[in-house]
Amino acid sequence: IFALTSNIYQSHKSSQVSLYLDCVFIIFVHLAPALAPENVHVRNADTSGSIIVKWDPPSEESTNGPLRGYTVYYREQYYYYHHDEPYLEQSINTSASTTTVVLKNLDGGKKYEISVAAFNLYMGPRSEWQRFIVGKFTFCLGFQK
Repeated sequence: IFALTSNIYQSHKSSQVSLYLDCVFIIFVHLAPALAPENVHVRNADTSGSIIVKWDPPSEESTNGPLRGYTVYYREQYYYYHHDEPYLEQSINTSASTTTVVLKNLDGGKKYEISVAAFNLYMGPRSEWQRFIVGKFTFCLGFQK
């Protein structure tokens, strides 16, 4: 943002009026949120292959401006890859007012890792990975001989 201010000066010795322009530079520095969302919890949903992820927003002092939303990252947990390989994860975005999402179509019985980050103009840090085994709902049928 660039702003101009003007000042009018009149000399006491003459009737001449001078106009001076002062340049004022105002720079807004946008920073990413400083903290990750807190209290990330994961639980099975009522449908097979779905989980519910819930979190609390980061403190207002740490958001560095209004939040635009959250990104929920999730991936199947493998033991043979480096944990920071982004191509193995998926993500969904939510609005700033949403602090609960349902992840669907996951493989029941498999272990997943879930993390959440807040963003304004920039992405903030992610929460710690939460590990969770997705429930697999099966029905036992009684067989008679």
